[in-house]
Amino acid sequence: MRAGLLAMCALTFTRKSITAQVAGGGETLGSSSTFVGYLEAVTERVRTDLGLDRSVKHLLITPTAITEDERIWLPGADTSDVSASLRPVLINPMYEPRSTTVSHYEVYL
Repeated sequence: MRAGLLAMCALTFTRKSITAQVAGGGETLGSSSTFVGYLEAVTERVRTDLGLDRSVKHLLITPTAITEDERIWLPGADTSDVSASLRPVLINPMYEPRSTTVSHYEVYL
């Protein structure tokens, strides 16, 4: 990741992986972990990998790999409250110029 972009990643986020789907549409979440990133407020419509149009309000830039099976809590959010979490809508790996090395991830929430 470029040094300038890494320096912008000063916020700490929390994530938990979805480990199981339970009856009634609920989810079982694994243990939490933290990672650094940069958050930008956006108002965009993005197309998911399934071809669905979704509205997003946040763009998270992070050197940490994020999956669609995770819940993300913004800094300051109550991590014991699942309704305070956000689910990734679209994850774009960004590559170093002329390389196959991932520089960072752009995660739309």
